[in-house]
Amino acid sequence: MATSKNIVNVAMRPNRRHIEDMTMRGYRCMLYCAAETPATALTFTDVEFPQQIEIKVNDKVPPGKTKGLKNKPGTTHPLDITDMFPKLADVPIRICVTYAITQKVRSFHYIPQSTADRFEQKYMIIANLVRKQTSKELAEKVRHGKFISKETVLERSMLYPNITADTF
Repeated sequence: MATSKNIVNVAMRPNRRHIEDMTMRGYRCMLYCAAETPATALTFTDVEFPQQIEIKVNDKVPPGKTKGLKNKPGTTHPLDITDMFPKLADVPIRICVTYAITQKVRSFHYIPQSTADRFEQKYMIIANLVRKQTSKELAEKVRHGKFISKETVLERSMLYPNITADTF
């Protein structure tokens, strides 16, 4: 008998350093999801949650939206599950993701639409510890970061005659 939903269980056990990063250094635990494609391992993928999804962290539903603008891939944000964590090291965390298995039409530009085959869409999910930065912090990082001076660019361009440096 075919099932109409897929259940993924993820077990995590953050150590003392992870808890310190989250409580003292401003790190957040974000849940990312992406549709699996044949080239997923070789390319960048957009954050995309299934249309019908239920996420539970330690049997509680985290706040946040999983749907993007007009349900398009890449228009939603990863789900922030930091507040669902117990602030103790080595306490297991259970993430349960249940989503409906949908049939999508796979079509290629050289195959007529009538002969396109249907396939079961699968998703990948990962929880990452990330540091959230404000736009001011990013601007400061860029302002004080490494840069190449105009003179260095002109000197290097002289080494390669086929490269030209113009201003617009």
